Amino acid sequence: MRRFSLLLAGCLGVAVLSLVLPSSPTYDPWAWLVWGREITELDLDTRYGPSWKPFPVLFTTVFAVFGDAAPPLWLVVARAGAILAVVMTYRLASRLAGGGRVGVLAGAAAAFGLVFTEGWIRHGALGNSEGLLVAFVLLAIDRHLDGSRGQALAAAFGAALLRPEVWPFLGLYAVFLWLKEPRLRALAAASVLVLPILWFVPDLVATGELLRSSERAQDPTPGSPAFADRPAFEVASRAVSIPPVAVVAAFAAALALGVLTWRANRRFPPILALALGVVAFVGLVALMTEAGYSGNLRYLLLPAALMAVAGAATIGELARRAGGRQAVAVGALAAAALGASAALHVGLIRTDLDEVTYEGRLYHDLGRAVSAADGAGVADCGRPVTGPFHVPALAWHLRVHTGTVGLEPEAEAIVFRAPTRPGTGAAPPKSALANVPAVARAGEWEVFATCPLPED
Repeated sequence: MRRFSLLLAGCLGVAVLSLVLPSSPTYDPWAWLVWGREITELDLDTRYGPSWKPFPVLFTTVFAVFGDAAPPLWLVVARAGAILAVVMTYRLASRLAGGGRVGVLAGAAAAFGLVFTEGWIRHGALGNSEGLLVAFVLLAIDRHLDGSRGQALAAAFGAALLRPEVWPFLGLYAVFLWLKEPRLRALAAASVLVLPILWFVPDLVATGELLRSSERAQDPTPGSPAFADRPAFEVASRAVSIPPVAVVAAFAAALALGVLTWRANRRFPPILALALGVVAFVGLVALMTEAGYSGNLRYLLLPAALMAVAGAATIGELARRAGGRQAVAVGALAAAALGASAALHVGLIRTDLDEVTYEGRLYHDLGRAVSAADGAGVADCGRPVTGPFHVPALAWHLRVHTGTVGLEPEAEAIVFRAPTRPGTGAAPPKSALANVPAVARAGEWEVFATCPLPED
């Protein structure tokens, strides 16, 4: 436990140091921050914004008492989770490969494969919860293999507070513990019973609607697989396209070798269980997307991480079986394949880093734009308005409910306009502000007031 505490402290330290770079949360985390503040004010309103997630809001509620420090505090938690996920990817792949030098190489390959997975750096750096999700799931697997079933259940419960797709897996594990670990029956039952309370009751209290988050999750963003002709096939296609090709090939080898091992001696190896878990999770996301849910790319980062672990561990196992010079040849071939396929993702990572830097500066400048509007005497000019992806951030800076911020300029409104991403058009469109002069500027932001300006 002491070693894990030191590891966690190291991840938190690196996350804190990362804040020297331009840093900001993105859409969902800004909403979680707004909700955390509203809980401290006993005025929670979840009618607008993303779906409710219990785990992040537990933190943002505590962070709300620190005022403007809340966004960087959440970034530290989210980034530390993503860093811990990479470390756990290394640890689990090394362990499943049998340790030793082969284990070191397998662990390094798995961690490398995860870092070069499309979207991993962007979502971790911008404060989305997928890094924490992967960390919890890998930690649960590792604790289970160590025989620490109570700790494994706690980690799985943390994961279930982040993604609803984890619920069936938590339920199955709770049943397993009920049958195999009588001393943990109360904890297993509590985890299953408390989970729906934390997910559904806040929405019910805040909106009067039990399934508000479920309905919101069926309102996909542009580019979602939900808009494809066959959403389920699109999810499956993306699941095998976001990791480097070598990771997917190694995962296929893991699945095949696991099945052959089981058929040969009826032994169910851990790597096969991991591989089947990937298939089940992707299948669940695919079915939900076919049913109308969004199926966003970031939902597939967890199976991508598990692919990296299973694939790297399998290559390590094959190298160990080969032995001698053949083991060196297997390792060299695998390293070359991983390096070549990762190189194809360098452009994606560069784009991700550019977007992280852009959002960091953009939302820092949003605070300046709000101050500039106040200085121009238009802070109270009607309803605040901005582009659809900036709504929670503006609500945070203005200390209002997310639903208070509009998307269309009105007769009396204060409009905050900026591009969502580098090189894209600003929102709201300039055509909606014909003959309305800008009253303040800050970085990419322009502020317009459609009400009469104060007289000098």
